[in-house]
Amino acid sequence: MPEILDVILTIIQTILFQYTVSCSSKIRELKNNCIMAIVMFVISYWLVKITESLSILNIFWHFIVMIMVYYLYDHDKKNRIINCSIFYIFNCIMVIMIVNGLNFCISFSDYQGDKNLLITKIYFILYIFLSAIYSLRIKKICNYFNQNKYTNSIITSSFIIEFIVAISNGNFFNEGPFFIDLSLLIGQMFILITSFYFFILYTRSKKVFQVNKRLEAKNLELKNIKDKHAGVIGYLQKMYSLGHKEQVGIILKEIINGNEDAVCEKSINDETSLINIIAKNAINKGIEVNYENGFDISLIEMNELELYRIITNIVNNAVRVLEEIKNPTINIRIYKINMQAGIEIENNGPMIVEKNIRKIFEHGFTTKENSDSSHGYGLSIVKELIENSNGTIEVISTELKTIFKIVLPAKCNNV
Repeated sequence: MPEILDVILTIIQTILFQYTVSCSSKIRELKNNCIMAIVMFVISYWLVKITESLSILNIFWHFIVMIMVYYLYDHDKKNRIINCSIFYIFNCIMVIMIVNGLNFCISFSDYQGDKNLLITKIYFILYIFLSAIYSLRIKKICNYFNQNKYTNSIITSSFIIEFIVAISNGNFFNEGPFFIDLSLLIGQMFILITSFYFFILYTRSKKVFQVNKRLEAKNLELKNIKDKHAGVIGYLQKMYSLGHKEQVGIILKEIINGNEDAVCEKSINDETSLINIIAKNAINKGIEVNYENGFDISLIEMNELELYRIITNIVNNAVRVLEEIKNPTINIRIYKINMQAGIEIENNGPMIVEKNIRKIFEHGFTTKENSDSSHGYGLSIVKELIENSNGTIEVISTELKTIFKIVLPAKCNNV
């Protein structure tokens, strides 16, 4: 009786395996599927007959099936192997849950008959029932893992759980020293190979991490260069729109000659014109911009282009947060503080929470959801420019307003 049930169960497992491994239902694959099913059934049946060891069958059968799947099918080899591994994981979980659960229940009963036969019968019924229920779900699970990069983890897990099932078999240690030693040797070899594989994986991932870190640094460097040139272009466009064509021409010549540092010497010295250039974008969007000047901007120890980039980035950031505010206002104040120049840029936008204030100048930080990788660099560039000029910046935010306070060194001989 157990032998008959085992044969029937093998046939059912073969059918379920074929359903799981097949990536499509095309007629042209029918031949391969039939060959696979017949070979699986014959090998499993005679392997048990010859060795009289289910543990040996569990351990060897997995390797045999993987090899057959790889060489029998011409396409989608990777997906089929993943599906095969998922089938084995599902099968082993059912064996562990059903057999161990039945053993536990029978141990507390007064059943006097053949416990192995009873377990086989109940397992046979439950296996068919669960296979019928979960066959479609197994297919969906296979499709999910095929779309993600879990190949090595799935294959490794299937072998590990297969070996656990073989070892946990109640008859494993009664199968003779040869089969026990052989099974344990295979297990040790598998553990060694798996450990070596994960070591290689760790080494490669470490190298990839280092490469990504260098690429991130290069990307940040390119981003700063791009922002610098974008700032120059925007600055020149707005100067041109205000009628300073002669100064624009002079600056362009200096840039072409690779002398961008001379821009400050050739650009306009009227601070109101600079503020007008910066404020134009905000005014066009209906934002009230107030400017209070208590210090000659030309006396700040920083070239005008960098000062333009600093104030523009902060103002543009304020413009974005004021989009949904009624009566949006930006106040710009430039004043003398001791022997230095102070700049305050205030807006009546929403309060910035404390944890974000601590991160606001970090590279790539942004509070916007679904923003692309180009956001979150403006304020980090602002801080970098200010610190390169030996200045400081701080943010004060309340429910009524947010203020960016900048302190920059002044030209001492002119203060």
